[in-house]
Amino acid sequence: ASGTNRFVITNAGNVGIGTTGPGVTLEVRGNHVTNKGAIYINALSGQQGYLAVDAGATNQAGITLNDTGVTKWTIYRPASSTNLRFYDTADRVTFQAGGNVGIGTTAPANKLVVMGDTNSEAIGPLVIKSDNLTNQIGTAFTLDATSNTGGKKFSFISTGPGASGGAGRFAVYNGSDSKYVFAVDSVGQYISGVNQYTSYGQITSFPNTAATVGLGIIGAASQSANYFNVSSAITTPGNIFSILSGGNVGIGTTSPV
Repeated sequence: ASGTNRFVITNAGNVGIGTTGPGVTLEVRGNHVTNKGAIYINALSGQQGYLAVDAGATNQAGITLNDTGVTKWTIYRPASSTNLRFYDTADRVTFQAGGNVGIGTTAPANKLVVMGDTNSEAIGPLVIKSDNLTNQIGTAFTLDATSNTGGKKFSFISTGPGASGGAGRFAVYNGSDSKYVFAVDSVGQYISGVNQYTSYGQITSFPNTAATVGLGIIGAASQSANYFNVSSAITTPGNIFSILSGGNVGIGTTSPV
């Protein structure tokens, strides 16, 4: 009878479904069906469904993803190993049985290890980017130790337009106490321990408010000459000690003659 072969077993023992020329032990050829693909494993009601690949302990076991017969990606367990790896032309990502993850390394010694080169623009192998939103606070990397007694949550931030000091700063933010503790602007001006930024350079050590300073080296925004000031308050630069650009020194005055 004439018809279309749906299932073939060759003399070599290869089985073909949807093909009359299977080149391996089992070859299935068919159209992709949404949510099912060409091969669909449907477990019995109440049962779990698994696809098992068992090559023995001393052999590799995995799945390849091909393009017209050419392997593009392999997901596999190496021989004599409990790791799971993703490979294209080299091992790219490794998941260890204990939970460690390595990107660019097959031997991660910590929960996440990323290895790679830094390019000519000093961009390293790990980049965190934020969405392009109008009021984005910025891009942050957060260290959270609040699960430990007395622990705090700190974020390293590259600020965006939604940050209190505006865009273009590198800042350290204390998320537990909702305040910035450190910031550097795009030209290197530094401010420490204050919950806002200023338009002039200063190095300060603040307690809980910006009005009272434990130690400050401050350049006044309104000064007409170069000053080196040591101050007790951000509002009174140089009230303890000042050196003018001409060399005059003042103690308790910003106008030594």
